[in-house]
Amino acid sequence: MPRIIKSAKGTFNSSTITVDSSGRIVDASSGAGAAVMKPVLYAEGPASGTFNSNGNQVTVYAASGGGGGAGMSESGSNNIFGGDGGYGVQGIFTSDITPPFSQPYAVGAGGSNGNNGPGSQGNDGSDGGATSIANLFSLNAGTGGNNGGENSNGSDGSPGNVGSGSFLRTVNFGANHDLKNTISNTFTFGSPAAYGARGDGGARNQSGMQTVSSGRKGLLYVFDNS
Repeated sequence: MPRIIKSAKGTFNSSTITVDSSGRIVDASSGAGAAVMKPVLYAEGPASGTFNSNGNQVTVYAASGGGGGAGMSESGSNNIFGGDGGYGVQGIFTSDITPPFSQPYAVGAGGSNGNNGPGSQGNDGSDGGATSIANLFSLNAGTGGNNGGENSNGSDGSPGNVGSGSFLRTVNFGANHDLKNTISNTFTFGSPAAYGARGDGGARNQSGMQTVSSGRKGLLYVFDNS
């Protein structure tokens, strides 16, 4: 029958036990349990502030803003399109931190859409906003679509990308407009198009002018083990 030959009185959690060659328990102590991650910050763009934590690890779901669509001139040839905005990027980030941790954060807005206008006065869409926590990561936003003028199509904005930080996974929506394969859909913290989707550019055809739309807002959802 094994017996403890070193004093180890008490109740031990996540125990570390040492057994000698004769099968005797010679030491016992409590170990470190698994970290319990809990939500500590949720913000939708545009937003900013300071993230404070007494934990030593963070996991973050984040998205940068999508670019706004370009407006169109109300005169000229039919079947002319303003550029769509660039998609933002979604990502999952995790890192060790040293408590007490305190750094500014920013959550990007969606880019505003350009307006349709008379003559050649259609406007470009504006860029979305970046999302970041200082000294941890940054996600650059999608840029605004371009107004091509009266008789030429505009160009789409550029998609967002990782500015800094090592992400476990990132998602750009891509040119096929497939909004199903998104981090927000996979982890069910918002509808697939809610965070970082691009704005649609205007169009002019036989039916008239197509509505222009703005880009979608960014997101910051932070968990720590404090």
